[in-house]
Amino acid sequence: MYHKHHIVPRHMGGSNDPSNLKLVTVEQHAEEHRLLWEKYGKKQDFIAWQAISGNISSEEARIEAVKAANTGRTQTEEHKKKRVASRMKTCPAPTLGKRLPAASRERKQKISEANKGNAYALGRKQSNEEKQKRREIALNRPKLQCPKCGKEMTKAALVRYHGLSGEKCST
Repeated sequence: MYHKHHIVPRHMGGSNDPSNLKLVTVEQHAEEHRLLWEKYGKKQDFIAWQAISGNISSEEARIEAVKAANTGRTQTEEHKKKRVASRMKTCPAPTLGKRLPAASRERKQKISEANKGNAYALGRKQSNEEKQKRREIALNRPKLQCPKCGKEMTKAALVRYHGLSGEKCST
């Protein structure tokens, strides 16, 4: 399978002109974007490299691209109001942005009673079989490597402590 790779990426002013395109394999395409990322440090190339090499899904790549495009941009008050209004249409939450009063002792007791007998309530005893199954799932999670320090970890740990492109990495 071949991909069309922009020699000068679109995000750097490249065009879709045939002279700016070349056919490459999937592996070569990922490598081209890795090299561009290392040379220029553009987040778009890092995201493309990660998505093409299969380290992140296309949905994750889209989300990261939108985040990168919006980084450092300030929103007007009008835009913020429109965004909140749009969110309220799809998922009305009367307590959104409001601090609720502490639950009363009576309310806490009702919650406690409702959770009794619930197999998935907090504080229940787990069988050794359940513990072993959860342990195996955790051990088999795919590992990613920090592009900056090379340390291998789960995706969640990489994003939280190092950042997808290593921008939070302390080494």
